[in-house]
Amino acid sequence: MYSAEERHLVEVSAAEADHIQTWIGNRTGRAFSIPDLSGQGLEFRGARLLAVNGKPTAQLMYVPTDGGDPIGLCFLQTGAEAADLTDRARDEFNMTTWRRDGYSYIAIGTAPPGVIRQVAETASVAL
Repeated sequence: MYSAEERHLVEVSAAEADHIQTWIGNRTGRAFSIPDLSGQGLEFRGARLLAVNGKPTAQLMYVPTDGGDPIGLCFLQTGAEAADLTDRARDEFNMTTWRRDGYSYIAIGTAPPGVIRQVAETASVAL
């Protein structure tokens, strides 16, 4: 999670949303639409591609419109069985994870747990 980055927060900016959906969709093997989190006061800034356990992992980045640290929304193909939303904390990060249709998802950031949970609830429907 690149929470300290501002200028290099993403690899591809939100202005290229169509490209992000195609590029990351091809790499992760999953067609998707970028979730609209503006209702939670978040602006989509773009995406980057990471590797987790050697697998391509999407990281969609959002920033609060009123300032504050970014929130990442990540997913990768794992083949894992479905699991409901689960809240966790690790170091300074709060996260909500879930699994569906062979993919694992995480909403993560330094925002309060309730904010991260709300992002995950919205994203889980959109994705």
